Amino acid sequence: MIDRPTGRLPLANMVADGVNVLPAGAAEAWLRRHAGKLLELGPEPPTPAMLAARRYEITTLLEDLVDGRAPDELLATAMKLYDALAHLALRAASAWTGTGKHLARRLRAVAPVLADDLVAAMAAIIPQPEDGKRRFTTAVDRMLAPHGGPLLEGYRLAAPAEWRSAGVAFAEDEAAGRTRRTAE
Repeated sequence: MIDRPTGRLPLANMVADGVNVLPAGAAEAWLRRHAGKLLELGPEPPTPAMLAARRYEITTLLEDLVDGRAPDELLATAMKLYDALAHLALRAASAWTGTGKHLARRLRAVAPVLADDLVAAMAAIIPQPEDGKRRFTTAVDRMLAPHGGPLLEGYRLAAPAEWRSAGVAFAEDEAAGRTRRTAE
C-alpha cells in the first residue's frame, strides 16, 4: 500500500526524474517504481476542512487587498492571494502544487484561464490598483464559486491543544462579540 502525499509535488519527483546517485540495482529500480506510483496517484483530494480554510484565507486576503492603499501592501497581499488561489485551484483539481516558477507552470497546465487572470491582476495591481483589485475580485469569485463561495461569517478554527496555555480558559463574550481570556 502506498500512502498518497498531500500538497506539493513530493520528493518522489526527484527520485523518478533525477540523476541516480545509488549504484544501479534492485534498490534503485524499486525506488524509481515507487516514486512513479506516488506521482501517478497524485495528492490526496482536499478535505472539507481544508477547503473551508482556503476559502477563508482567500476571502480575508481579498478583503485586505480591496481595502489596501499603500503600493507595498497591495503587492505583498496580491502575491499571497496569487499563491493561495493557485494552490487551491491545483488541489481542487487533484494536481500537484509547487513553489515559484513551478507553481506558475502547474497552474498554467491545469487552469490556464485562472493563470491568465492572475497574471493580468498582478500586472495591474501597482500601476492601476483599482483595475488590479477588480481583476483579483473576479478571479476569487470564479475560483470560490464551485466550492461554496467566499467564507468569512461563522468560520471558526480551534487552535491545536498544544498551542493552548495551561491554566487559561477562553470564554465567548457574547455581548461584545469577542473572545476574552478568563482565569480558571
